[in-house]
Amino acid sequence: MTGMSHLRINQVHRFLGVCLFLLVSVHMGCMFYVWRPWKVLLAEQLASDKVRYGLSTYTTLCLIVLTAAWPVRRWAYEAFVVSHSLFLVFIVLVGFHTPYAMRFTAAGIVVYLMNVLTGWCVKTRMVLAQATVFQDQLTRIRMDTPVPHMPGQHIYVCVPSISLIQWHPFTISSADRTSLTVHARAVGGFTKNLCRWPENTLRRVILAGPYGEAVRVGRGSDSSKIIFVAAGSGLTYSMPILMDLLHRRRLQYSSNCPVEIVWCVRHPDEVQWFQEELEMALDAAQGYLDSSEKDKEDVDLISSDSPETKIRLLIHYKSASFGDQEAVVVTTPPPSSMKDHSAASSTAGSTKSTTIQATALNVPFAGDDRVEWVHCRMNVYEYVKREIEETSHDKVLEIVGCGPPAMLADLHNAVAANEGLSRCRVNLHTERFYV
Repeated sequence: MTGMSHLRINQVHRFLGVCLFLLVSVHMGCMFYVWRPWKVLLAEQLASDKVRYGLSTYTTLCLIVLTAAWPVRRWAYEAFVVSHSLFLVFIVLVGFHTPYAMRFTAAGIVVYLMNVLTGWCVKTRMVLAQATVFQDQLTRIRMDTPVPHMPGQHIYVCVPSISLIQWHPFTISSADRTSLTVHARAVGGFTKNLCRWPENTLRRVILAGPYGEAVRVGRGSDSSKIIFVAAGSGLTYSMPILMDLLHRRRLQYSSNCPVEIVWCVRHPDEVQWFQEELEMALDAAQGYLDSSEKDKEDVDLISSDSPETKIRLLIHYKSASFGDQEAVVVTTPPPSSMKDHSAASSTAGSTKSTTIQATALNVPFAGDDRVEWVHCRMNVYEYVKREIEETSHDKVLEIVGCGPPAMLADLHNAVAANEGLSRCRVNLHTERFYV
């Protein structure tokens, strides 16, 4: 109805909620300030039904506001959901407090119920899902259901065996049209419970969606380079866009410009979360896929006569350990192919960048020359600035980013500060996640 994304609607909802609470508080304060000097008038007003309904309305609103605080949403999400359903009580009490407003409150309730019923009938379904848990930190849920979806969209997921009232949004991390895959990072009660999902066990899952706008890159012939920047589980946003790009290149519907994936992780073992998908994308980019991979998700999109595409994967990590093993770290300068990138990635005053000797450990992509490991914190601003400066004036640089607010702020600031100076055009697509 609004034409806005769920994220934007949520921001508007919070803003209007704060405004409503402040205005109602001012209204209550002014009334009691006027009545307070006359005790008889105050007692008479408090005994009237109008004021009693008003006090009940304000109490309900205060309860909703208090239980919407971040600690409650973080540690007692069920309490937040249940208390937020009191908005129906709030609307009804407003109608009793001010009878002439009943027509407006009734209209609001009707619109809300129509929205709920429409969503249930059109975009909600129950499916069977199977999960894979990675180090009790992330859960990959695969649902075999032909739900039409596009790269960059998200769905709401409810697992009745965990909670009947919790619906959580997850970005769709697959581009295959015959199934859905989402990756859930364990950061709260619901997502931590997902990590207890038994291996090779099917569970019923209710999903609603998909929602959001489709994101496609590389559609123009003037694209100079496509960059994917992700932090942690933010790679879920990039993977379907990358798979869709490779699929369109197979059909020759997309330009064949180079692609660079920059993934920032805390520990090297987090790469296992998307190792299967990344290996498949790297193989498909070079025009070959092993026959044993034909049963994997998304392979039908990018296999068979895929033109060779130059893809470079850079993995930034903080910890120098992998699992229970201590990584062998070299302190010599990085190879020439990495020098320029390492200079842009290292922050001022930081330690010298180092690289893992991947062949010495059983780390993902060991010995793969298409993957570079960089042991330093990435300077997103300097990296994007350098890429913009190296882009020709008549070309387009496309950037896809997903990560925490600080990383996305650096992305947006770098594009805003340098796009006009270099005279090239930058297409920026971002998605934010909250931890």
